[in-house]
Amino acid sequence: MRAIHGNQDEADDAAFARAARMPYPRLPAMEPPLRARVRVIWVLNAACPSRCSYCAVETQRSQRPLGRARIASVAREIIACGFDEVIFVGGEPLLSPDLPAALEVLGGHCTVAVFTGGLPGDPRRHLDVLARGVSRLVVSLDAGEESTNDRLRGRAGVTRELESLVIAARDALPAMRLSINSVVTRKSVEFTPTAWERAELWEPDSWSLTLAGDNFDGLEPVGHFLERAQLETHYLERIPRLASLLAATGRELVVLPVPLPF
Repeated sequence: MRAIHGNQDEADDAAFARAARMPYPRLPAMEPPLRARVRVIWVLNAACPSRCSYCAVETQRSQRPLGRARIASVAREIIACGFDEVIFVGGEPLLSPDLPAALEVLGGHCTVAVFTGGLPGDPRRHLDVLARGVSRLVVSLDAGEESTNDRLRGRAGVTRELESLVIAARDALPAMRLSINSVVTRKSVEFTPTAWERAELWEPDSWSLTLAGDNFDGLEPVGHFLERAQLETHYLERIPRLASLLAATGRELVVLPVPLPF
């Protein structure tokens, strides 16, 4: 059995090497033409130790991984299309064995961002992968108070794990940029400003707020999202205040979706 696995590994390595050496494909012009800055969001895997109330990635767990050769092929197609940035999401991309294969091809051709919400264990074990061409680490934080963020993300200790990874990455990879992402839902909207109060100490250069719904409450679709009064407060009062706060320190606030969803 060991010999069979060994032969398969050798075959996978050979296929990956062939894909990585292939010339960039010539692809037809895209209509409409791509803008100057465009991003690819690559859902790399569904594996994740957390259970956020708004996340439905576990519905993708039946999907088979692409394999190293296909990963290399897709990465080269992304380069050939001229995309400016690749953002790896999951699940937890740092748990994917395919991330190093993708980074090997993408390195030097575009900027690369990797999302994480925090992982159990020694954070230093992820630094080698991050050092292989990751330009920006995007950390997911929905509330500043530890117990509240742990509850929103469905796992005790996740906030401390995230902070430990940020500190380790800041120390070992000082040139890598850091940004924050907070998901705004009915359950988290009142805590959103506190996320920046904690994250500001990590010296990120931007903060994105992503409107989403809570997926597992057994409600009708409209019941997953913020009520109209919450939306108006969020977009018309809270966001202008937070944008001014970040602008005063040279940071960028990104709000999704735009235009206003009401």
